[in-house]
Amino acid sequence: MVLVLNLRELEVFRTIMEAGGVTGAAERLGMTQPAASKMLRQAETRLGFSLFRRDRNRLVATEEAHALLPELLGAFAAISGAERLAEALRSGRTGRFTIAAVPVLATALLPQPIRAFRAFRPEVMVRLRATTALDAVNQVADYRADIGLILGKSGDARVETTLLCQSEIGCALPPRHPLAA
Repeated sequence: MVLVLNLRELEVFRTIMEAGGVTGAAERLGMTQPAASKMLRQAETRLGFSLFRRDRNRLVATEEAHALLPELLGAFAAISGAERLAEALRSGRTGRFTIAAVPVLATALLPQPIRAFRAFRPEVMVRLRATTALDAVNQVADYRADIGLILGKSGDARVETTLLCQSEIGCALPPRHPLAA
């Protein structure tokens, strides 16, 4: 048997438990009392057991209702947490940013920009991976890194390469070394 739990029906059940009755729950949820009663019956049908017994015009929660409630509250808390995270991700307040870079750039060039970024967006986790140029390109192409920093062009059609800067490279030699000329 496949059990299909309807979130709105479960919200009605939770609110009835909190409010102590269908009328109060319906008011809290902005719905009519008959609509809340119907959703409760549908939830009980889907679950295959009664959540409440009727005792002189009032509902009394069954043992099954008391057993289900903590799990249901946990599920609603998880859904609420996922909604908050989605909003934070949407607004850029949180997330994860992964940089794959060759070691010289990872150690010499990136620490200061990462510090500045973290000061501006402290909730965003920045992960820096020092790796070979080939692996940095592969990580970006495979969506394991958001950006890759390498020396030179990648030559890989799976990624787009943008020249960020040019730099002179020096060579240190003793004054009388044969290559000094």
